[in-house]
Amino acid sequence: MSPKSLIALGIVWLGAVALWLKFGPQSFSYVWQARGAPKRIALIVAIYIFGLVYQIFIFGWLVPTGLGVYRLVKRH
Repeated sequence: MSPKSLIALGIVWLGAVALWLKFGPQSFSYVWQARGAPKRIALIVAIYIFGLVYQIFIFGWLVPTGLGVYRLVKRH
């Protein structure tokens, strides 16, 4: 990929993150209202996995943007 397309991808990704933070759910505390231990265990596992994917989503835009800037600077 070219540096410009990597930077554009990073900017679009950052825009998606900003929209998620603005309009996404503010809290997942309602999941604790689930009844029964099996449901709670499944919810805890799901929240943990979602937290990992969420971190990749929130900070993932840094990778294509940084790589694009690096390739752009390296070329000149």
